[in-house]
This record gives sequence, C-alpha cells and structure tokens, in this order.
Amino acid sequence: MVNAMSDLHKLFSQRLSRHAGQLLKYLRLVFTDHFVIALFFFFGALGFAYQNELKSLTTTVWWGPWLTLLILVITLQMGRLATLLESADAVFLLPAETTLHQYLKHARNYSLLMASFIQLAVGVVLLPFLARGDRLSLLEAGVVIVTQLISKAAWMNWQLRQSVQQLKSANRQVRLVNWLGALVIFGLSLLVSVWVGLVAGVIAFITSVVGVGKRLQQGQLAWQSLIANENGRLL
Repeated sequence: MVNAMSDLHKLFSQRLSRHAGQLLKYLRLVFTDHFVIALFFFFGALGFAYQNELKSLTTTVWWGPWLTLLILVITLQMGRLATLLESADAVFLLPAETTLHQYLKHARNYSLLMASFIQLAVGVVLLPFLARGDRLSLLEAGVVIVTQLISKAAWMNWQLRQSVQQLKSANRQVRLVNWLGALVIFGLSLLVSVWVGLVAGVIAFITSVVGVGKRLQQGQLAWQSLIANENGRLL
C-alpha cells in the first residue's frame, strides 16, 4: 500500500515536471521581446487609467460592491483542477484505482497553489478599489481576500469530488452550487459584513472537505470525465 502510494506520488511529480517543461517551451514561443514590450505598455496604460478612475471616487458608489462581487465570483472560477491524466491511464492505472485518490489529492494541492496566485493577484489589484469604491479598511479588504482563498479551496475540493463516478445531474448540481455559493459568500462579505462572509467561506470549506472525503471513500473514479476534462483544460 505504501509502495503504491509512493509510486503514484512519483508518477505525479514526473508528469508535473514534464508539464512544467512544456509550459516553459510554449511561453518562450509566445512571450517574445516585442510581445513583452507591448504588454508592458498595455498594462502601464491600464494601470494609469485605473489610478485616475480611483481618484475620481471621492465618495462610496452604490455600484462598487456589486462590481466587486461580479469580479470576485468570476475570478473564483479561474484555475481548474489539473490532474495531468492521460488517455492510457484508464487502462494502465485501473488496477491502482483504490489508491489513486492520493494522486488526485496531489493534483488538487498543486492546482490550488496555482489558482491561489490568480486569486491573490486579482485581490491585490482590487485593494485600492475596495478602499475607495467600497470604503473598506485595510483589515476588511484583507479579510475579503482571505475569504476568496478559502472559497477557492472549497471550490477545488468540489471539483475533486466530481472526479468520482456519479450522475451527470449531480455534476450539474455541484457546478450550480459553486456559482451560487460564491454569490452568497461574497454577497455577505460586501453587502453585510466581511466577517460574516469569512464565516460562510469557512463553513463552505469544511463542508467541501467532509464531502470530498466521503465521496472518495465510497465511489469509483469517473475515468472518461477525468480524462475529457484534462484534455479540455489543455486546449
């Protein structure tokens, strides 16, 4: 059992290393010198316009919390579960299916780390708007960002839960819960209290941990769905 888990950990590490090498190869082709210079000027102009708009916000605007809510909900959907599974795995890894949950947990942890960078980047960009448009203190803005990270961890757990064989209708329900849950959590944070939103995020995370643990112990892996999702992620 220990050897099987160790082999799966080694397999994920090997695939992650190969995946990182492929990404670096593609990034070298995309981010040429001219493209980097163009991006530098584009984001510089965008940042300058953002700064000027913030200066014009002398009072709290009614649409501030709603715009922030929309941005946070959309950002939460960024960063999917990267399993790095291949089509042949449905055959060659089938005998290790009972221990493959550990492989998927490694994939979840890696995916969450990468997705957290996106959440943090958007949160940092939003900080000035949270202060000027939503009139939040630095502490309250920090709580919103922490809530975003906790909610992303819960969202990733629900994605891992979908890796177990279940009905398509159940998968649709999980996706619906992801969107509605995000709306409720950030709605509470921005329209009621950041602390209430934080508590809601923690409850969602604990629920996701319990849910994914029970599902991984009970169900079989949805190989076709897993591989199709991974192929779709790479497109």
